[in-house]
Amino acid sequence: MSPRNVIILTSAVLIALCCGCSDESNNKITQPNHPPSISGIDPARSDGVPIFFPLDTVITGQELLLTCEIDGADSDDLTFFWQADAGEFRRNDSMCVYWTAPDTAGCVHITVTVSNGLETASDSLTITVFEPQPVPPPAVGLIAPVENAVMDNGCYSQTDYITWDFTWRPVPGATRYHLHVWHVGSIYPVVDNEDLYDTSYLYNHIGYIAAGNATDWRWRVRALINGQWSEWSEERSFSAEPPNTDCAEPDPDPDPAPSPVTLLEPTPGQVLDNSCYGGADPMEWYFRWTPVEGATQYHLHVMGRTAIYPLVDNAYLTQAEYHWNGTGGYIVDGNRLGWTWKVRALVDGVWTDWAVGSFDVEPLGTDCRP
Repeated sequence: MSPRNVIILTSAVLIALCCGCSDESNNKITQPNHPPSISGIDPARSDGVPIFFPLDTVITGQELLLTCEIDGADSDDLTFFWQADAGEFRRNDSMCVYWTAPDTAGCVHITVTVSNGLETASDSLTITVFEPQPVPPPAVGLIAPVENAVMDNGCYSQTDYITWDFTWRPVPGATRYHLHVWHVGSIYPVVDNEDLYDTSYLYNHIGYIAAGNATDWRWRVRALINGQWSEWSEERSFSAEPPNTDCAEPDPDPDPAPSPVTLLEPTPGQVLDNSCYGGADPMEWYFRWTPVEGATQYHLHVMGRTAIYPLVDNAYLTQAEYHWNGTGGYIVDGNRLGWTWKVRALVDGVWTDWAVGSFDVEPLGTDCRP
């Protein structure tokens, strides 16, 4: 064979071999298709901060970022489908989705299904949705009196008013305010008024505060907004000036007043009725005095020895007697002794001098039924 023929044959073989490998589809190497595997669903806030149940809570209307964690696979080769029995997705076909909780509280079941085109895998997460806790209205800001202020007091003659002026800052949306003023250790507050529609209150009371009770006073305010009371404001302390501090000097030549009334009952040292434990038996106290000619009304004042405020302070009596009924209460042993009572009369528009008496109270439970 000639060299030329050998060359031609060799070329033909090469051409045949090349033509036989030209179909790439018959020789494509296919990677094995592994089923998808989900390691879990990670919840986070919409800003990406992780959420850990049950320490963190989800409230109605809150948006979460949910991520489907995949084991050992490229998420680009997978499809995702999210479902929830409540709430809404922005879109539900990606590895990470945004989901908004429903407007009602309850448990929501969320499922994600992952597919590689041949096989699927699913995982689920249950989220408890809570109603948001109501935000309490803002506390009231107090203005006056300032901390440790010294306030007005009355006079021993009880002819001058105790005047205290309280003011506070308005709260947006408030429909009314509640002012609470009390003395530390006292059973009842001096002011407990929850029907105030302005941001100030003027307290006027005729009488005086004894020197021993002039300190340790407190006051605070709260506001009603949308039917809900705010938290109490800070508590501020104040005190009262000594009695008779700013009382008017007596008239050196006063018009002579009618003679004082004469007290009849109770007599000095007389022991009056008490109640039973729990206040089951009403206390009955009777006060009598002689009528004063020309008197149009009488003023009866009854007060315990250690009390801050009188038990009876009635300046509109038209008869020379008074019946006090203490239903539901009783006098403890420490407050039984040393009660005072006094009466004055109004004649021609002028009050007479006081007629002053005293009495005690029997021990608690003295005449109670067994």
